[in-house]
Amino acid sequence: MRRSLGVLGLLALVGLFIPPLAAMVAKVRLQARSNATVDETADQVDLVAIFDGIEVRNRAAAFRGGSVLAWYGGGDLDLREATLDPSGGRLRLRSIFGGMRVLLPPTWRVEVNSKGIFGFIGKDMDASEADPASPLLVIDAISAFGGAAITTRVKAQDQDEG
Repeated sequence: MRRSLGVLGLLALVGLFIPPLAAMVAKVRLQARSNATVDETADQVDLVAIFDGIEVRNRAAAFRGGSVLAWYGGGDLDLREATLDPSGGRLRLRSIFGGMRVLLPPTWRVEVNSKGIFGFIGKDMDASEADPASPLLVIDAISAFGGAAITTRVKAQDQDEG
């Protein structure tokens, strides 16, 4: 009995240290590659926030999507000044022990496919404002022990900042 408790304690201790260590390794490999070339007019994004925060405002003429990873970090991806590609787009959003907010224009048609594992993906959009003839943005969101907000609404303080 005592031995099995010791093994469980050791496994718990290892479980506490492995995810942050993996995140640090990923930060070195991924974050420098993706965020170093953030272009506000890029049609696709590849954003990584690991133990850090990011704020990206995209003004693409034909936004097609991309990927966003928040791992022990977070931030904002503001697409309110972007134009969606006529063929639509797909955005992959992952948050692990972190959080992201994606700000969208109210006229975009958006489909959100979400899975939360001890996490939450909040959607705050009014579909009645979306143009039915506009292209579709598909957002595939996964949140594990974190959160994501996909919204067309902004708070007054956010408008003052931008």
